[in-house]
Amino acid sequence: MHFPCTKHDDPSDARDACDDLIRRGWYRDYRGLEDYRVRLGDEFWRRLERLGPGQVWLDGGSGEAEAQRDYLKAYPKGGRVVACDCRPPRASDVALQAARFRFYLCRVTELDPCQVGPVMLITDVYGALSYDADLAGVLERYLTMLRPGGALCALFSWDRPKPADGDQEALFQQQLRTLQNHGGGRPADWPVAEHSGRIERSRLWIAGGYSLTEYLRALGGATVVRHERTWTKTENAAGGILPAPAEIIVLERNSAPLAVPPLALQGMREDLPPFRDYLWPNAPQAADPRSEAMHAEAEQLHVWSEGLPSHGYRRRKRR
Repeated sequence: MHFPCTKHDDPSDARDACDDLIRRGWYRDYRGLEDYRVRLGDEFWRRLERLGPGQVWLDGGSGEAEAQRDYLKAYPKGGRVVACDCRPPRASDVALQAARFRFYLCRVTELDPCQVGPVMLITDVYGALSYDADLAGVLERYLTMLRPGGALCALFSWDRPKPADGDQEALFQQQLRTLQNHGGGRPADWPVAEHSGRIERSRLWIAGGYSLTEYLRALGGATVVRHERTWTKTENAAGGILPAPAEIIVLERNSAPLAVPPLALQGMREDLPPFRDYLWPNAPQAADPRSEAMHAEAEQLHVWSEGLPSHGYRRRKRR
């Protein structure tokens, strides 16, 4: 499958393009429970195993809900499961509409907190937080449904384009030097990073060089209890397994009033997941003047992969 990697600089067009990606359903939709355990780690697994009768695990952007079906079979006396996605699961899943499972054909922002119940665990594995144009709206709905002491475990994708031969290799070395010159003094969660001679870039950019973690730390009513850059395994279009950089973030709901700062989508570049550029209108500190130069460098890097087969995603035929 070839992906166009079209860039949308108009905010309205960018929002429509994000919606179109979700509608077309080109994201991977068949991760099982073991995949969740490996990708999200021990914090997720401990919280999942502690769920008791009546407590809810919510998954946003669940695809075929395979992880949730695995959980229902492995933990017959565990908690209830709520899954939502913009496409219906297989017809055979209709039998799962029982006391412990509910599937909602909708976006996360359309979920009714009164219907979902006492949510103690939310997962978003390259789900709504990675695809929806309204990032702040998804976060607000998640945290509205989450009970104090409950957690949101999210996995975000990073991009690691590979340099080509000749002039592009020289361009890569230039970008690497620019990164080293601009990146000094920034925290470890800087949204563009160098690792083993390659530049990695978060697929979520907040103007001014703010990282996703800096934004999440400004939330009212939630605490960042884990932030980790890691490597996961992803499946390419040919069925091969490749290493892929990722970011794990765990938020725990506390008893303080909920306050989610607004974010305005400014643009996006089509990919799986898409690159999204946001403006944080009420950011707590002045923008870093180095950030725009860094952003421009990262944009040039991504051009190298345009026109290549989409890496890491292929649709599986439905049973």
